[in-house]
Formats: sequence, C-alpha cells, structure tokens
Amino acid sequence: MEVEVNFPEAYEEAVKHIINRDRRYIVEESGRAGGKTKNIAQALVLVAMRDNLRIVLAREYEKTTTYSVKQALVSVINDKNLPGWTIQDKRLKYANGSEILLMGLRTSENKGAIDAERVKGLEEVDIVWVEEAQSISAEMLNALIPTIRKKKSMIIFSANRLSVHDPYRKRIVEPLIGEDNLPDTKPFDDGRTFIQHINSTDIEDYLTTETIEEREQFKVLDPEMYRHVWLGEPLTERAGGIFTKQLSEARNQERIGDYPYRSDKEVYAAFDLGVSDSTAIWLYQVIEGSVHFIKYIEDFGRTISSYFLDLKDLNYRYGEIYLPHDAEARSNRASSIDQIEATTLREDLEKLHPEFRFKVLPANKGYRGIDLARGMFSTFYFDKKGCELGLQRLAGYHYDYSTKNGIWSQTPSHDENSHGSDAFQYACMSIEDIKSRANTLEGGFKFRTFIPKEFSDYQD
Repeated sequence: MEVEVNFPEAYEEAVKHIINRDRRYIVEESGRAGGKTKNIAQALVLVAMRDNLRIVLAREYEKTTTYSVKQALVSVINDKNLPGWTIQDKRLKYANGSEILLMGLRTSENKGAIDAERVKGLEEVDIVWVEEAQSISAEMLNALIPTIRKKKSMIIFSANRLSVHDPYRKRIVEPLIGEDNLPDTKPFDDGRTFIQHINSTDIEDYLTTETIEEREQFKVLDPEMYRHVWLGEPLTERAGGIFTKQLSEARNQERIGDYPYRSDKEVYAAFDLGVSDSTAIWLYQVIEGSVHFIKYIEDFGRTISSYFLDLKDLNYRYGEIYLPHDAEARSNRASSIDQIEATTLREDLEKLHPEFRFKVLPANKGYRGIDLARGMFSTFYFDKKGCELGLQRLAGYHYDYSTKNGIWSQTPSHDENSHGSDAFQYACMSIEDIKSRANTLEGGFKFRTFIPKEFSDYQD
C-alpha cells in the first residue's frame, strides 16, 4: 500500500533513520510547536505498516501515557484514511501483526517502583519511543536501556528540555555534544546516535498564523521565558524555575550525594496527599543541625493507608509523620450498613497505624512554603540515589506564565512536578515545627534561616 506523507524538510533525516531503523538512538529536542510529536508519530505508523514490529511508547508512570500522544498516532491513521488499524485503549494494532503499545514502567500494583516484569517484557521490542523524555528518571533509563537489545532495536527520545540536569541528556546527549543545544536543525550523527534540535522557526510553513503570532508576542513580552518555552532551552531562575538557584548551589556545594539513612536518628515524613492523582512523601533526618533528605516516594492510584506499609518495609525508626491540613477535614465514611460516622483522615490513620505518630500542618496559604523552603535550603543535604525523582520534581517546579498579560503568575504550574514540590514545602513546614521543639528532641536542632510568620502556629 502506498501512502503519501509530507514531512518538513527539517525532519527528513530523522524520519529516514526511523523508517530505515539504522540508528540505536534518536534524540529530538525542541521548544513549543517544534513538531516532533507529530512527525515521529507519522514515521512510526509508516514503519509499523511496512514491517511487523512491536513498538512501545514508554513513560515513567502508567497514568502519564497520555491522550495527546495516542491522539497524535490516531490522527495520522484517520487523516490519511489508513485501513487495517485497530485502535484500543492502550494498544494500536495493524493487520500485518504490528502493534504500538502505550506503557508506564512504574505501576501502582508495584507500589510506584519500576515493574521488573514489565521491563523484562520489553526484551523483544523493536522500537521504544520515550516521549516527554525530560520527565523520566535515571532509574528508568538504567532499567530500560539495557533491556532493549533486540537486533536493530531503536530508542527514540523526544523532549522539551526542563533543566540542565535532565537525566536523558546526562546519559545520551552530553557525552557526545556537551550541555548546550545544537544549532537549529543541524544534527549530530556518529552513525549510532542521531541528535537534533528543531524549533518552530524551522517548520514555519507548517504553523498556523495564530501560533506564529503567539510566539512573536511571547518573544517581546518575556525574552527569558521565550528561550525556554519556544527555543527549548532549560529553565533558569529568571525563566520561572522556583528552586533552580537553590538546587544549583546544593550541587556546587556537594550537598547532593551520598547521604543515606542513619540508624541512630529518627526519620520524619511529610506527605502531599493525592486521591485521583499522585501522593508524594519526603523522608528526612535531623543530623548535627542540618537536614538530610534520605528518600522520596511517589505513586498514584492507591489508598493513603497503603503507603504506611511501604514505610514499615523500610525498617526506619520514625519520629512524627506530617500530614497536610486537609487530613483534618471530616468526611462521612460508612462504618457499617446502618451507621455513618464523620471522621478525619488523621483519625482513620491513627486507628489503622497506631505505631506512627501523626501531626497535621496548617494550610500552605498562598504558597508561602516556597519562601520557607528557599530560606532553609542552604541547610539541606540530599541522598542522590534515594531522592533522585524528588530532585527532578524540584528542578521542574516553575511558575505559570500568562501569555495574555505578559506576567508571571503567583501560582506554580500544576503538572507532574507539583505534588513532590508541595510535599517538599510541607517538609519545610514540619522542620519549623521540629525546630520549635528542639530542646525535647534527640541531638538538638539549630537553624540559620528566614521563617515567614504564617508558619508560627501548628495543630497538636
């Protein structure tokens, strides 16, 4: 069957390598409207129709194999009136036996850890497309890359750079070309790895007038944010990164490294609770007047109670477990068929897990926890291995930007980085609570930090 598909000239070389399957790695980076998702989707549909292939669209989490990626594939099939395709929830099948699977490697059934069985099942995959690669962890890369080893297998990364520490870049890109972006459209190609940076200006003829007008307006209103959003450069503090400066200082001062659990100190935990989305937990210890963040946990689609089984499995010696203010909200939970009792989440957890000591924090009004966190950051140490995903969440945490008004919002953007960063703010609020009780705690506690007045009162 002959199919006529037009690709922008800027993408022709990358598409040729995808269809010929003659590179191990293909990396496509861009800013907004760079066209990478649509053009990679077109290439994968074509190669799946020609050859009997197993293709996986991989994300870190099951829930983030999003509608937009699937829709890009479905749009190619529908727009070109391509027969022979069967479209299911997380699978697209072609008449020749090819299939395209949408898959997350961390699952709620596996308590948010990378699912070893699922990873093992990728051994016979021909092509893996890691879309939104800037959001994946080094742990996922370490599990994924050695598994994809079938003859002529290929891994495609597409990304809008988030920070200078994006793991896919550290693993694949920087050893070959360094930290900077490539000049637009001019690729790096050593016969094994193909790397290219394409922006909207390189595919101008394929853009709507509205998209071009939005881009040009953005460029005038905020040149710094324009470089991140439209040119695909990493976030900087000036471009809305909330903890960019603090993380950079922590790395330069070697406060991100080997700081594991110490059995002679209690472990404190701070939660951000999710019901229909992610729950995030930061675990830390107070050691010689500093705070050592030793582990970060994130998962979704589970009961809050189940996370305490994870905490028990770690065999840590725990101090207080800090919950956000909504843990004191009362809701009706049926305790029997004919009885309804209004209880709080804190009360429920105390009954289910009496071995833990729970404390509820006040509301993080107006995201004042950001100021609190920035003020304390110089006293923080992070275990690189245990907190890898959490550090990635903090690096990606940024303010919303209004293209209409040309100003920064006072509200952080709500995305995959929000829950981990909110939990981090709660951790800082809990540290202030611990500080207020320092003379009753083992080892004492000393801080040189700015503390907003809003966090002076805590519930007992």
